[in-house]
Amino acid sequence: MIRITGGEYKGRLVKIPKGDKVRPTRAMVREAIFNMIGSRIFGATVLDLFSGSGLLGLEAKSRGAGQIFFVEYNKAVCRILRDNLVSLTQYRRDPILCTTAQRALKQFQQAGVRFDIVLMDPPYQMDVMPILKSLSVTGIVKKEGWIVLERGKTLDINTIPEGLVEVKEKTYGSSKIHILQPLNPSQRK
Repeated sequence: MIRITGGEYKGRLVKIPKGDKVRPTRAMVREAIFNMIGSRIFGATVLDLFSGSGLLGLEAKSRGAGQIFFVEYNKAVCRILRDNLVSLTQYRRDPILCTTAQRALKQFQQAGVRFDIVLMDPPYQMDVMPILKSLSVTGIVKKEGWIVLERGKTLDINTIPEGLVEVKEKTYGSSKIHILQPLNPSQRK
């Protein structure tokens, strides 16, 4: 179990699946992420991609986000995520999609769902370029929206997909946080 670090649910516990299915974001890194996001979180529509236990999305909810969309592929982990959402918020109105990230992004695009903030904490060794490319071309990240990506500090983003620009990068212990934003049409080549 891990505690929420700030906001309405500060100190409340979140269940973490046993084994190596999930690598929860450490408290220091969560604090840093939400300090970087700042007031953007208030009322924001947030996508917690690669949700795992839902820790980042629940932290966003605790700190004032509007609606959270959770995406997690592993069915057993999805059940724990559902339990966490209900036990923390006492209801489950935020959607949980138990599917792949790419399928979820396609569904959001088809449904016209757009996000202010996308929180991404994929497995550190995962190639995130296909997901970032999808986020850059689907239009599901709002013009001033942010993509917050956690990676291992030794794993750099080699190439930022066309249509995105990195606005911040910070290292915290063994984690590196990248914040990307869609380019305005006037900034594109």
